[in-house]
Amino acid sequence: MIASPSVNLVVLAAVGLTASSVSAHSYMILPLPTWPVSWGTNSPSGLIEGDTYLPVPDGMSYSTDPYDNTEAYWAAFNASSYTSLLEFAKETQVLQTMATFGTATAECGFSLANGTARALPAEVEWNQLTSSHEGPCEV
Repeated sequence: MIASPSVNLVVLAAVGLTASSVSAHSYMILPLPTWPVSWGTNSPSGLIEGDTYLPVPDGMSYSTDPYDNTEAYWAAFNASSYTSLLEFAKETQVLQTMATFGTATAECGFSLANGTARALPAEVEWNQLTSSHEGPCEV
């Protein structure tokens, strides 16, 4: 999956819009973050109660197929006061805590803030985004 740099690079996990919340489980591979030793990359760093902040538009649903869920998300997002996915995530996410790594940060999730510096490419790449995991719920 490739996304432009305008896509939120900060939140590596949970922008959620299904029934009550989503634990997204993809992660960035380009640029590659620096992870703690033995990091389980399939762990969300934050959760968002989607329908609390972006109510489902009339006649739409967040619990159908990926395409329709994404359409419903964008309809709700565009009707909201949020100006970016980054703003939405920073204002609404609940950061998660893992016994091994502590509490995630809004800036880096569970990746290391003092990790290897990398140039930001024109496009970023995400791993584990399959056709059943489309849309902003998986970023």
